[in-house]
Amino acid sequence: GLGIESVRVLRGRAPVLRYQFKATQGQTPNVFVAAALMNGGRSYSSAKRVLIDDPAAKLTLSIGIAKPRFAPGETTTLSVKTTNAGGKGVPAEVSVAVVDEGIYLVQPDTVPEISAFFHRPRANTVGTDFSSNWYFMGVPRPVPVSAPSAMALADSATESKRSLGQANEPRVRQDFKDTALWVAQVQTDANGAATVQLKLPDNLTTWRVTAKGITRNSSAGELRKPLLVTQDIVARIGVPRNLVRGDQTQASLVMNNNSTTTQPVTLELRSSGIKATSRSALAATVAAGGRSTLRVSLTADTIGTAKLQGRAVSATTGDALEIPVTVKARGFTERSAFSSDTTAGERVINVAGDAALETMNLRVLVTPSLTAAVAPALEYLVGYPYGCSEQTMSRFLPALLASRTLGKNDLGAETIKKLPEYVKIGIDRLEGFQHDDGGWGFWQYDDSTLEMSAYVMGGLLRAKALDAKVNAATLERGLEYLRTAVNQERYSRNERSAAYLTLSIAAAAPLEAMRRFAAQDALEPSVLARMAIAFSRAGQKQDATDALDRLKAMRVETPRGVTWRNPIGGRQNWWSWDDNPVTATALALEALGRIDPSSPLIPKVAAWLLTERQGARWVSTRDTAAVIEAALSLNEPRSDAPIPVTVFLNGDPIKTLSVVRQATLELTGKDALLKKGRNTVELRGDTRILYSVDVDYTREPAQLIGSSNGLSITRSYAKLEAKLSGDGYIFVPQSLMRVGILEPVTVGEYLLVTLKISAKDARYVVLTDAVPAGFKALESRALPLEGQRFAYPWAWSWNYWFSGLDIRDDRVDVYADRLSGAQTVQYILRAETPGKYTALPAQGFLMYEPSVNGRSSGATLTVRDRGQ
Repeated sequence: GLGIESVRVLRGRAPVLRYQFKATQGQTPNVFVAAALMNGGRSYSSAKRVLIDDPAAKLTLSIGIAKPRFAPGETTTLSVKTTNAGGKGVPAEVSVAVVDEGIYLVQPDTVPEISAFFHRPRANTVGTDFSSNWYFMGVPRPVPVSAPSAMALADSATESKRSLGQANEPRVRQDFKDTALWVAQVQTDANGAATVQLKLPDNLTTWRVTAKGITRNSSAGELRKPLLVTQDIVARIGVPRNLVRGDQTQASLVMNNNSTTTQPVTLELRSSGIKATSRSALAATVAAGGRSTLRVSLTADTIGTAKLQGRAVSATTGDALEIPVTVKARGFTERSAFSSDTTAGERVINVAGDAALETMNLRVLVTPSLTAAVAPALEYLVGYPYGCSEQTMSRFLPALLASRTLGKNDLGAETIKKLPEYVKIGIDRLEGFQHDDGGWGFWQYDDSTLEMSAYVMGGLLRAKALDAKVNAATLERGLEYLRTAVNQERYSRNERSAAYLTLSIAAAAPLEAMRRFAAQDALEPSVLARMAIAFSRAGQKQDATDALDRLKAMRVETPRGVTWRNPIGGRQNWWSWDDNPVTATALALEALGRIDPSSPLIPKVAAWLLTERQGARWVSTRDTAAVIEAALSLNEPRSDAPIPVTVFLNGDPIKTLSVVRQATLELTGKDALLKKGRNTVELRGDTRILYSVDVDYTREPAQLIGSSNGLSITRSYAKLEAKLSGDGYIFVPQSLMRVGILEPVTVGEYLLVTLKISAKDARYVVLTDAVPAGFKALESRALPLEGQRFAYPWAWSWNYWFSGLDIRDDRVDVYADRLSGAQTVQYILRAETPGKYTALPAQGFLMYEPSVNGRSSGATLTVRDRGQ
């Protein structure tokens, strides 16, 4: 193994020589026996691995399950037992998980067996060499892995029966989960015993009970055991889970008779919030092991969450389950937001005439200081639905910084609870996004950029300083990328200043290079702000003060406060996420807070940033994160004295808020009290306090017509026809449009969706297309298409113009670092449920300038059942 334990020379005339050795504890878990032979001027060698079993390293686990079959919703006790090789109970720490077995069909468990992990076989680091090169190496015997223990499952119907309470009234199942139980630490006692309580969800499935245990002396073991939840009568509902108002679909209620006798059964589908347009009940006689199906036509006529309850009832038993179905408005979202103060009088909100008032959301947020605006802004960041490198970092880092700076009362309880999860997921994602050169781009498959590499590295370094777990190799590779790229003049000054700031965070600031860089004339405000912060972090007080003085001289005084803009005014590049006024001003505020915390400019800068809010957030995730980090660098005065503020809508007082750190009024649906047309909002109080108003709702125009505000988007559909080619089939697109109408498709057929998007020159684009109900989205490589570069779906290479594509249950998201001219994206839809469905418009926008946007026209897709 790690060295030569003993050497012997064997002599004899027979063709077989025998050598005996005694297995010792030090040879576990394996030892190598190597032999070398010299004969007739030739040499031979061979080695064999010998497994040395160590009973002391093995921990035996057993899980006691009360019975072979359970009913949904039951509560039971799992008995955990840990014993050593001699069968004696020993104390151990055990983790117990109960997960739906179906999850492992999607993704097998990749965690190595725990005993093999802690007591893995050793490699042979000892070799034998000769001047000649003839040798023969034996093949090591594979390490045996214990098969999971099986549990005999008795098919006894009597054990799963339960009282129905009243005849024909089965319990309604509606609590469905993928994981029924996860207990990370179960400590068995001195006898090796412990119990775990398990409340079973309503799934009818086989659960996998997994237990892994280890003792103080590193004895380890694991066990997997099935736990069956079923019943004699089983009902299932098949229906699209997301619909659009006006959609017509079909729900299937399928009943299985798992008993040993023929059963007369009544099937019924009850609906709430969605209209049934065909018969909704069926009487059937179902043989043992057989099934019956009730199909009900539905029309989605009410926005909100509808409920479908399926019931299958016999004379003695039955089943019922309830599932939610989301019904969206048939249109697109309209949003308006503004900031004001209690002395400014009324503000007008115009609501479109085709607004669906039941989708209305009105939020009034009152914040007396910039620090008070942090918590609601964090709610926006952690709930952001997309995930490029910047957004992933902006999602968790500001929350992590705020958790160490502010009190629990200043942050949302949900944010505090989920913060460790956000941090781990974010860091894992960013480590996966790191490129081979050590840098980052906006997405996983684009080129590295200095600006994004500096942003991500700066965030990871600060997260590590706050005890987050970051891979050391990730940081070293990232720093090496920055050291190499920062002095290359081909990069912009904004990018280089961001890299210098990150290097200062890493205590690796190249001071002389930074001084030469900062000495340049006409540096942008955001560049000066970063250099001031970088010098301050590096302990260079005079350099930091010099940069800050130059920055102060570039300020712009406005009636709303102090800000910084580009030298030419406005945005130099409207796609930029560094030089816009909000981020530049936030960076300047952070520099002031660090270097000159008593500056009279700070309240004026904070006031300007508050007036730039769009509801609880600023323009983009990057802007919002920058403002939060600036606010956390301040030491704003706080008062716990409540300040009363009254909210007026259309002249009527709605509610009086008591403002301490912040106060929020949220109204939804028709309770929002806004009407179509002109509305007024006003906040009144004895003290001047800043507030923001955010209104969003869905418009439902008669015709879903496309629009273009800097982005042009069109969408088309083609039916994929199978064509024999060689030994297999390829799919050929055929236009679905006939005389201006989209032809119907049949369940099981495929459509090719083509999205075309164009812009003169845009950066950081998001394109989203809603998947119509009744269809499932697939990548374009899921089928071999005629003319497709990849002959097989599994052939992988990223050569697309866009940087990322995410296929979700209800939408397809496309991300691009840059868009210049016209480009195309394709994906596939598979028809799955008969009906008539609205394809909502595809929408695109710039992540850092959402006012630059566009959408396609809507469409109506019809799916026929097989045989129609």
